[in-house]
Amino acid sequence: MTVTFMRHAHTEWNDSPKRFQGRSDVHLSEKGKQEALLKSNSMNDFEFVYSSTASRCIETVNILLEATEKIILDDRLLEIDTGEFTGKTNDEVAEENLDWWSIWQNNPKSSCFPKGENLLKLSYRICDFLNDLLDKHLETDRVLVLTHGGPIRVCKSILYKGGVNYFWDFPIENLDDFSMSHDDIRVLLKKLSKYSI
Repeated sequence: MTVTFMRHAHTEWNDSPKRFQGRSDVHLSEKGKQEALLKSNSMNDFEFVYSSTASRCIETVNILLEATEKIILDDRLLEIDTGEFTGKTNDEVAEENLDWWSIWQNNPKSSCFPKGENLLKLSYRICDFLNDLLDKHLETDRVLVLTHGGPIRVCKSILYKGGVNYFWDFPIENLDDFSMSHDDIRVLLKKLSKYSI
């Protein structure tokens, strides 16, 4: 089994000044729709397709694959809940919450969004999703997962460096993808169970 995680296409909130999107239901921009259409020309076939329930992910996968009946929606693939900071720009948050911003940039594992989530909670719900994939699709060749930058960063930081404090070492642009074998997923889950992320 190969699982390919992909970030949604561009939204207006991805432009400068960037805003915390979190659980907001922001739609794709015209730029994002065009990017997804171009990407669709190089997409492989997938036996199963999962998507975050956010509109920006559903819209992306519908353009990429034109196969809405194949999409399985899953709340566990949502972006980290940015709580009170949702909709605010990076600059606004940094200016109004300097101490919090410093921790988020330099020690993200110790940070929690006010009335939102921290990276630990995000990590465990993504790993819960991956456990289910192993149970359901071990004999499947290719699975596509449309999600957000946060979940992909969490997977890469745990798999390659052992913990989410390396979250910022793995920039994820719109429509970037990242593939894991079933062995990679097992390694990730094992690291999560043994290491205080």
